[in-house]
Amino acid sequence: MSRLFRLLVPTYKMIEDGMRNYIEIPIQSPIKKIIRTLKNYPSKTMIMGERRECLEIHLLSPEKSLSKVKNKVKKLTLPKSGYAIEVLSKLFQVDSYNHNKGTIIIATQPTSKENTLRFKDVNFVKKVYQGIYMQAINAGYNVVLKLHPSEPKDDYNKFFEDVEQLPPKLPVELFLMLSNKKMGIVSLFSSVGMGLEEYCDVFQILKQEEIADAIKSIASFEQNPAELDLRIKQILQKIKL
Repeated sequence: MSRLFRLLVPTYKMIEDGMRNYIEIPIQSPIKKIIRTLKNYPSKTMIMGERRECLEIHLLSPEKSLSKVKNKVKKLTLPKSGYAIEVLSKLFQVDSYNHNKGTIIIATQPTSKENTLRFKDVNFVKKVYQGIYMQAINAGYNVVLKLHPSEPKDDYNKFFEDVEQLPPKLPVELFLMLSNKKMGIVSLFSSVGMGLEEYCDVFQILKQEEIADAIKSIASFEQNPAELDLRIKQILQKIKL
């Protein structure tokens, strides 16, 4: 849809679309590489908002934007007034969230069927989230699961029995603003929570340089589970709630 939109208008502005706004995305198709070269764009990677027709890129964390598009980047500010939060709370039918001990949100991301086949165990990514959950519980944290809106809840039920889950369509940003205490957010490589550091601390299991080929990086943990356990442990040690 976004590609069609770009063809219909001479210029446009872009709003944050997740972690892809903060990394260079590898180009795999030889044909796309040729087309990009002909259009005087880098052939091996692309950056969201790089096109000349894109005038502005509105991000929650502009300081983390890539230097090649930084001149287009503007700060995206979410409404935080009491009235705005009240309206959104009624819209999504949620109330304030009170908790007495540190709460960690595990934010999941969808894996395509094609990428799932790159793992020996098709459920490996879900088991990574399960490993994060187990270590967080053992460390004394309260854990809440937030599925990506495109992921069926039933796919996770057998891995997270009796675990509190947020409604998939509920914006995490609203949930954070309704909380009485600061939370931690742990994901594999999601941008959820970025730009809202007054409400949460954000941590990714993958290192910045591993995100461009995230599936390959995650698959390496299947070969080296000890490294994954260490990464999770190191992340949890950084969280101070």
